[in-house]
Amino acid sequence: DNKIWNTIKRAIAENNFTNSHRVLVVAANNETILNTKYAPKDIKDKVIKADALIRKIQQDLDRTDKDLWDTKKGIEEWALGFLKRSVENNVNYYEFYKEKFIKEKKLASGRKEVIDKIEEYNSDLKNKLIEFRKNRSKELNIPAYYVFTNEELDSLIENKPKTLEELKEMKILSPIKIKTHGELMINIIKMY
Repeated sequence: DNKIWNTIKRAIAENNFTNSHRVLVVAANNETILNTKYAPKDIKDKVIKADALIRKIQQDLDRTDKDLWDTKKGIEEWALGFLKRSVENNVNYYEFYKEKFIKEKKLASGRKEVIDKIEEYNSDLKNKLIEFRKNRSKELNIPAYYVFTNEELDSLIENKPKTLEELKEMKILSPIKIKTHGELMINIIKMY
């Protein structure tokens, strides 16, 4: 009876894995450049940089049932159960997603050149914005992330807002950051 019950519980847990667990890839090196422009949305949502990890965990916690996390003992039991299942199943997520999403694409040489040019262009813009952030943080004697975070930087490069209105519509920067640094950022982005 116990063996059958454990088999049923395991089957239910495996079928509902994505509802109760998150696969997340964290780039620990802030200098890592990730080009997720052509990645499917569900993959983009699973790759973040280290400075966004706390925010991502908080978002997930805000969306979960608060009764699940009512006691320290409950959290420890959940974590030990998860660890036990993880060790037993030991999924190689790199191979799983490689098989599922990475497809070799042979680009026509013209298209490849255009993509290379866009990436070069974006790299130049990124360097200019990083230089601006560094100089601005020194000028105002504030930490660099008060100007904009790496996540916000990536969004600026991807969306390239040309006006303050476009920048506000992106809803990635706080009104204070836009008021303090927005016009200067827009002037840099307009060059690209």
